[in-house]
Amino acid sequence: MSFDLASTKARLVVPLLISGWLAVVQLPAAPAQSAAPPDLSEIYAQFSQHFNAGRNAEAQRFAQQAVDRCEGYFGLNNIQCAWSVYNLALVYHAQGLSLQAEPLYQRVLATREKALGADHPDVFVTMHNLARAYQDDAKYPEAELLYQRLLVNREKARRADDPETLPILDNLALLYHSEGKFELAEPLYRRALVVREKAPGSSPPEVATNIINLAKVSAASGKDDQARALYERVIGLEEGLLGSDRPGSTTNTDSRRNLSDAYRSAGLSYDAAGNHLGAESIYRRGIAFLRQSKGAAGDAGIAELTDWLVEVLKEDKKYTEAEAAYKFLMHDREQAYGADDPSVAETAEQLGSFYAEQAKNAEAEAIFRRVVRIREAKLGPDDPKLAKALSQLADAQNGQQRYAEAEALYKRALAIQESAISMKRADALHADAAETVRKLSYLYRSAKNEDAEENALKRHLTLTEEALAAQEPGVYSGSIPSALSGIAMMYERRGQYSKEIPFLERILTLQEHEYDPSVGLFTIGDPFQHLSELYDKLARY
Repeated sequence: MSFDLASTKARLVVPLLISGWLAVVQLPAAPAQSAAPPDLSEIYAQFSQHFNAGRNAEAQRFAQQAVDRCEGYFGLNNIQCAWSVYNLALVYHAQGLSLQAEPLYQRVLATREKALGADHPDVFVTMHNLARAYQDDAKYPEAELLYQRLLVNREKARRADDPETLPILDNLALLYHSEGKFELAEPLYRRALVVREKAPGSSPPEVATNIINLAKVSAASGKDDQARALYERVIGLEEGLLGSDRPGSTTNTDSRRNLSDAYRSAGLSYDAAGNHLGAESIYRRGIAFLRQSKGAAGDAGIAELTDWLVEVLKEDKKYTEAEAAYKFLMHDREQAYGADDPSVAETAEQLGSFYAEQAKNAEAEAIFRRVVRIREAKLGPDDPKLAKALSQLADAQNGQQRYAEAEALYKRALAIQESAISMKRADALHADAAETVRKLSYLYRSAKNEDAEENALKRHLTLTEEALAAQEPGVYSGSIPSALSGIAMMYERRGQYSKEIPFLERILTLQEHEYDPSVGLFTIGDPFQHLSELYDKLARY
């Protein structure tokens, strides 16, 4: 597993969702029977049955029928049809189709405000869901105005610390958090925490998630000591809860999630402060505690914490301990799921990559052979994950100068990847095939097979261009100049300067429009200066 610490820390600023915070609020589905045509009651019952079971396509069909029949009977924007339109908005929203839900919520809100008054509870709930739809569609100013209006109205109708203000406080804080307005999010998280801790029957995992989000904005605001203290508070709270709760319950699962996040975030905070021992200690504590509990959720947390522990250990050159951490995790998974489980292959892959980093190619080969065997048995001979394992096995053989064996594996991996691309599989990436071809080019260079190297590098360029056109993850505009540089450098080594020049010229053309010098993408030095020298050599000027 590769880690980008900076991007991961940025990701950790993103708030967690408390159970129920962002759920679409559902009102009772059926209006008073005297207000609707007689044949709507069965439609409402069918809608509720399908919607509550998560069968959204069927629910949408019945909701649309109710709207059509009700509005055909009462006309547009009649209060008697508000339930029907609201339910249709609800089912769109539940499917993530907030753009379609928005105008429906707007219609219901206008109808209810006119018929029921601005302070009616149905108006508040409709307004809240419209604000959520705006938030989901990144219409933050519109969402903010509605949340603020809701908060003022609820505070007028009830006490400021009434638990019914929590969904509004939560969502407004999450909105500010997502926008990076940490100074506005923090007091709302604090206020919500006070309300939540006082509320009778408050869920401990929800309290913990509230604290985690407060810790995240504290960390993002540079208040690292405060953030660490909050994470430690969550750890203490959730360890105590998990120690007494029964495995498999909802509370247990939510607590595992909170614990994993708190252990990881606290460890990263220690690491960022240069306190590697503090980070190592918190990761080990988390692994040990989660290992005592049961369930796949705990296993996922253990795996992630093991990854971060290994990163800290590698930074401190504690390679033996890092190796032992991966072996311990692999043993746990073998005991829990069996020796040939895909999760065992995932950990084995990480261990093999660790060996490869240490240039322990024989050890890496043995591990990657096991990964290949498991994936071929579980996924079949044509799966892109198998292609990745084959490529890694080839790397290990290449590192031992067993070029013929490595070439055969690279070619097999490439055939799988290109076949998957041609079949338009969702998990097939041009970038993966490009990386395999790049490795083949290095092998051909070592074997002094110039024609094969040239063909591979040009194929690498084509695949990279296709990956960029497809907007695949990890591929950016600088990937093209890098691929061009590989070809140019090949011709430079061979003294074939006239062939090199077109590729340098293309690099310069891209550089003028896209290249950021601070990134340092090119390995050929300054392309402009180098091209000028080549022109001189060829007496072009």
